[in-house]
Amino acid sequence: MIETQTHKILIVEDNEGLAKLMQITLERSGYITVIARTAWQARDLVQAMTERVLMLLDYQIGDTPASELLDQLEKMQHPVPFIIITGKGSEQVAVDMMKRGARDYIVKTPDLVDQLAPLVDKVVEEIHREQKRKLYGTPDTHGRQV
Repeated sequence: MIETQTHKILIVEDNEGLAKLMQITLERSGYITVIARTAWQARDLVQAMTERVLMLLDYQIGDTPASELLDQLEKMQHPVPFIIITGKGSEQVAVDMMKRGARDYIVKTPDLVDQLAPLVDKVVEEIHREQKRKLYGTPDTHGRQV
């Protein structure tokens, strides 16, 4: 079972209607969400948050590319796991963002809402597994903790 309450979802999307639709979808799945309509608002929210955050990051936030926000968070030493969301469904965008650390990638299509919660569930579960491995170690081939 996925612990939805352990991660706050920061939706960084400049399209107000789409951001609200994503918020409603994720809250129905049990997540707590916050919307940032600009990259700078997102930066400030990440800096102020004390809980674990997963960011749904629009590839182009108004005039600001997602890479610029990621650079700012890196400089502030506030790395945040993120899923990139874009209307530009090119392979190059996906590759570039995966190199920057994106956990996954989703294109703004009519079925985005149907794909969103399962994708967020999958990424949150992956993050939980990684945190458990870091906390408890990974068993080696002889059952010893490494």
